[in-house]
Amino acid sequence: MRSTVFRRTTALAAVAAALTIGIGATADAATTTTKPVVTLQTPYELALPAKGSVEENWTWYANAKHVDASDVTLTIDARGLAKVAKVAFSGNCTAHGLVATCPEWFQGDSTSVPQGIGAASQIVVSALPGAKPGATGSYRITGHSSAATIVGGTGWVTVGGPDFKLAPIAPNLGTRPLGSVVSVPVGFTNLGDRPANGSRALFFASPGLSFATHYANCRYGHYSRAGVANVALCSFPGAVRVGEQVALAQPLRLRFTSRALFEQTQGDVGPWGDTQAWSWITAPGSGYVWTQGKGAVLGLKVLKPGRATSAPYGTAQLADTYDHDFIAGVTAKNTADFGTTGFSAKATAGQQVTAKLTLANHGPADLWSGGNGGPGLMITPPPGTTVVATSATCSLFDPAKPQEGYFCAGSAFGQGSGTTSTFTLTLRVDQVIAGATGSVRVRYQQYARPGQNPYSAWYDTDTRNDSASIRLN
Repeated sequence: MRSTVFRRTTALAAVAAALTIGIGATADAATTTTKPVVTLQTPYELALPAKGSVEENWTWYANAKHVDASDVTLTIDARGLAKVAKVAFSGNCTAHGLVATCPEWFQGDSTSVPQGIGAASQIVVSALPGAKPGATGSYRITGHSSAATIVGGTGWVTVGGPDFKLAPIAPNLGTRPLGSVVSVPVGFTNLGDRPANGSRALFFASPGLSFATHYANCRYGHYSRAGVANVALCSFPGAVRVGEQVALAQPLRLRFTSRALFEQTQGDVGPWGDTQAWSWITAPGSGYVWTQGKGAVLGLKVLKPGRATSAPYGTAQLADTYDHDFIAGVTAKNTADFGTTGFSAKATAGQQVTAKLTLANHGPADLWSGGNGGPGLMITPPPGTTVVATSATCSLFDPAKPQEGYFCAGSAFGQGSGTTSTFTLTLRVDQVIAGATGSVRVRYQQYARPGQNPYSAWYDTDTRNDSASIRLN
């Protein structure tokens, strides 16, 4: 249950971008005779380090639920990088100098539009020897297919950039009483080779945390669905020089709500001006509703001055550096009482009976697990029966040992207080056995050893409702 409540911002950006990019018509392919449109997401500006290479691949999105274009040809024209970088193309491409043609197969089926489409093509770029920080070049991607309309785009590459490295933050901030305020000191150093003309920080607070202090230079985003983190995007004017070490003038302050349990905060810092680094979450399609903060201005204090350089300001952070974000967990002293209900019926031989089984969180805490699943139900059918159908999330706990019964997985993102999940198991009566009894019990981790319920002792102190009987005849 101490799993991530929200993914890394870099991963979230790719998901949210699918909701925000303009990719032409939005009609379902099943209801229109026009070809699907597959559009390149606008590439992020790529900053190259003085030494080493960086891979650049791209995300494509389709405006149809079904795409099957086996004859896609992409053309990558990187001649605009001739004075900036050395370019190598992926193995599926045929290169003639800095122009390459790359066969692709864009294929995908989805229940929603737009959908992401995977691609094999990529480029590997490295700064040319002697290229000065701030030198800029571009490349262009176009494409064609008989089965889809391919819309390409332009990407930009710059030499050098800021590189904000966060000061260490403890990954586990401990256990606190409800109502407590958790203070998280946040600081960073520009280890890059270009200064930044301002900086930004994006902070996430998992659903059981709220921002205890609001600031006038921060925007606050709230999601329309329960179980999703609240966010704050704060902007800080003023240069961050090369080698400069700064910190928030006041620590990030987060308060436990009454429904808190296993919580997390996450942060990501970067240079101001890199609009694509933040636009994925501020765009209307992200699902967040934003309000401007009020009150005092949150500032940065300089802990160690940087040095002046002749390099121009950079707006893109150096690629392949993942030390500019943090994740820290904190636990509230709270409980979440999970319980289940049984089932009873009478049936004759050959008859089928559908058992309706429930998993309820009686609270008071929510239990959001960030994609690794909350509690589920472990079910042992009554003797003399065969399971002929189940809910979609139910399956044999161990296919090699069917006698161990079935496991019905709860929501992948956990379960809020006051909510109930329902599962069904359809049983065929092969033999009528008077008083045939099976069982259903709450299981807090699917792959724990039998008899062990890790995590439950931490928050579910009432085990009286953790199991029930399934009775037939």
